[in-house]
Amino acid sequence: MSERAMGEVPADAPPADERAIGEPVTEDTVNPDGFDLGAWIAGVRPVQRTASLNIGGWMLAKLDALEARIDAAPENENVDDLIDEFDRVRGLCEAGAVEFKIEAWTRDHVLKFQEDTARELGVSVKDPDGVALIGLYQCAAQTVSPKITAQDLLGMSVVGGVENELSEFIAKVLAANNETVRTARVMTRDFSRRRSVPAPD
Repeated sequence: MSERAMGEVPADAPPADERAIGEPVTEDTVNPDGFDLGAWIAGVRPVQRTASLNIGGWMLAKLDALEARIDAAPENENVDDLIDEFDRVRGLCEAGAVEFKIEAWTRDHVLKFQEDTARELGVSVKDPDGVALIGLYQCAAQTVSPKITAQDLLGMSVVGGVENELSEFIAKVLAANNETVRTARVMTRDFSRRRSVPAPD
């Protein structure tokens, strides 16, 4: 073990974000005598995930109409213009989504935040409406960027359809508090078949 003090980062160490990701396994990293535990611990940081909110649902009616016209057109009819319009509107609909970076909290942090927020808002953690309101404040607080407020989320919660988007967003934020790198679904994805050129061995 290095004589470097616990937690002390060497001057030539890579940025913390890179250390958190990890480096290729070498003889030093698997050798207890060469592994610098202090530098490794210095790279520890909260789990971060991405959750999206889409407010472009109001354009789905236009897509419904275009889909119906395309499906109803005879096979020998040229519908290229309709398809182009469908793709354009779908792109606008997808552009209505914003990706938010969220940061995981510990269980103790969550419990304390909920208790403090319930007291500040004058609501009960045993009342369903109170729990829902506290949840909005928690989601806003766990959002790193772009920043969004609980009042922003509350306004979205009363808009038809957007309410469903918000429910998915909240679920993703809360799930981040319980996931590990090993259990995160994204870690199981394999995109090797999508490569245009085989990866080098």
